[in-house]
Amino acid sequence: MYDTDGYDPNAREVGAGVKGQSAFSQNQSKRCSARVGRGLRSCEEEAGPQRAAGAHRGIRWHLGWVLFRRRITSKDPAMILVDTSVIVSWLDKGHPEHKVCTSALQIWAGRDQLGLSSVTYAELAAGARTREGVDEALKAFDRLELDFNAAWRAGQAFRQHRPRKDDNPVLPDFLIRAQAAVLSLQHLTNDHRRLSAWPDVDFLFPDR
Repeated sequence: MYDTDGYDPNAREVGAGVKGQSAFSQNQSKRCSARVGRGLRSCEEEAGPQRAAGAHRGIRWHLGWVLFRRRITSKDPAMILVDTSVIVSWLDKGHPEHKVCTSALQIWAGRDQLGLSSVTYAELAAGARTREGVDEALKAFDRLELDFNAAWRAGQAFRQHRPRKDDNPVLPDFLIRAQAAVLSLQHLTNDHRRLSAWPDVDFLFPDR
């Protein structure tokens, strides 16, 4: 079970806004989303019910070990920026997307480095009981600070976006995607909204 001192999904609606520079190469290899999806579904089918209810400590150890091996076998690995929507689903074993997001993280941790935005860290802090618990849960991820280039790109995209009547975007929703765009990173997310605002971002989805 995930350390409940680290994250409390009921403390605040951390995932509401996202729901439903580390050393790495800027030369990212692009992948077909359909191919990604097939791999994720295959992993989900093989995972079994025990993975969905498995121990978070074991999952964190597995991710950390896979990422460590990745770094010593590849001098310049690619990086995937993981969205808050995926992290929240992974940490909360009661979340309906917990199983598929856990499978996705395990798959991509074996291929590339996994990056985490400082924006995600702030969003998790809104629902965390202790900072130590959050740091322990996220220690396998590389941390990326939001820089001025990404901040500017996010502000521009937010200004130009024309939301639908049922959409109520807030600026933080644009910050992580702006980082992915500026740094030319693939972006693993559970949020299917506003994709057209980021034509230069290569999106990956756990449920495809």
